[in-house]
Amino acid sequence: MSFAATADDEAAIALACSFHRAPTRHVALLHGEEPLPHGMPTLLRLAGARPKEGAGTISDPWAADDERRASARFFIEQVLFRHDADHFRLLGLNREAGTEQIKEHHRLLMRLLHPDREAAGESWHESYATRVNLAYNT
Repeated sequence: MSFAATADDEAAIALACSFHRAPTRHVALLHGEEPLPHGMPTLLRLAGARPKEGAGTISDPWAADDERRASARFFIEQVLFRHDADHFRLLGLNREAGTEQIKEHHRLLMRLLHPDREAAGESWHESYATRVNLAYNT
């Protein structure tokens, strides 16, 4: 799959890495007061990517190095799956999202949360898939 990283993709990955290193610097984002970055689909794909040897260049975000992948996963867990997140935030969307975006984010999240795709030592809380499906159906 060929992929050209956009400025939105690069900004989303940089934000996730910054958030992972120092979440307290991003309190507004953590509490839902700041909008999600436009590159959320990239973070969802990156979180679900399998680590590859020698990966990590911005030109190949699907081949995730450990730090970028861990940052995307941490961002999703802390920002999207926050206990008081509304349905749009839970799906990684801003309120003006269209039907196709909603479907795509639901698909990416369910793929990410599927137990068959978990790497050794990594697992998501089982309630996340239920919450994602509820948000999608609502």
